[in-house]
Amino acid sequence: KNKGAYNFWPRNIDEHNIDERSYPPDIHMLHSVLNQTKTELMFPRQQTFYMTILRNTTSQWPSVFSYYHIGRINKSTPILSMENYLQLKINSGVEEKNRFLFSRNPNFSDLGFTINDLSTEESIKSSILKVDNMFNFVMITELWEESLILLKRKLCLSVEDIIVFDANVDPKKRTNTPDHLIPMIIKYNYADYKLYQYFYKKLKKEVKNIKDSE
Repeated sequence: KNKGAYNFWPRNIDEHNIDERSYPPDIHMLHSVLNQTKTELMFPRQQTFYMTILRNTTSQWPSVFSYYHIGRINKSTPILSMENYLQLKINSGVEEKNRFLFSRNPNFSDLGFTINDLSTEESIKSSILKVDNMFNFVMITELWEESLILLKRKLCLSVEDIIVFDANVDPKKRTNTPDHLIPMIIKYNYADYKLYQYFYKKLKKEVKNIKDSE
């Protein structure tokens, strides 16, 4: 079967770089900042099962901070610790327009939302509902087995159709995030936190409904 895997991140999808030999694909894995209009032109909603995956903000953001060396704001300043970086950003309230746009609310950023889309409680709620309408299914990393069970049901797959393996796992052993930093991470990435909580609860509810019906 045709399958496509493309990495445009941190840009939007570029239809000119899609390999026509595998188009349209049966499975299309796309790593880019989502542009819903462009994507749906190439993959019409009525013919496509849209899915994505979210990870707990309090574990994802420290990983993003470390991987992209976000503590080094510029070459002339020392590398900031995670705690000092969060204190600086939370206290200043200023968002820099630089290459670290994904350093705050990276999930919403990858889904094509801007700072202005997440400026108030109401705008965050509205943005979450937009995401819910975008995707047929949102998996949760911390509910991996439950996510696979639901995916199997939604796509009418068999157990043999599902293969799980590790990929792109950081070989470095990471310590747990200190408890006192968790509230700061949530405050700085509040929109992502609300997004994760919404879909975490939604998935748990779907699993419960399956159990209740059996």
